[in-house]
Amino acid sequence: MQGKVKNHSCIRHGTEQFEHLTNWYEENQKHADIGFSRLEEVSPETLPCALSPASSSTTKKDVKCWRYFCHIGDAVTSYGGYSGCPANEKVTWHKLDVDTPNYTINSDASIVAPLIFQYVLEKHEEAAVHAAESAKEKVLERKEKEVVEA
Repeated sequence: MQGKVKNHSCIRHGTEQFEHLTNWYEENQKHADIGFSRLEEVSPETLPCALSPASSSTTKKDVKCWRYFCHIGDAVTSYGGYSGCPANEKVTWHKLDVDTPNYTINSDASIVAPLIFQYVLEKHEEAAVHAAESAKEKVLERKEKEVVEA
């Protein structure tokens, strides 16, 4: 309206989005473990859920399986299709290893997902604070040791 937005195309479509996510996954999985939380009521999430098998089978690149998987939704468990398939079926598609932590939560994702994500974020913040405190303690211990040795 004010002419300040240079590009109104903020959403990638179809194969463009798939290519973008595939490149992101292939690059980032080199440096970190990646996992997915699948919210059943949302349809675009099926693209990232296809990444690891598509990357390894079509491009012959070495792509790690997901580090964890969580499916939140109220679909009835089914085999052969994606919605509602159990985690052991994802193992056969090379998305998960047999020992990958995975969770299925049969509930309304619009209610449950925000609660779970808030919990995870709080635990992550607590861990970061604890790590910072531990680092400070180690620095103080090292300085004390230097003073005693001097």
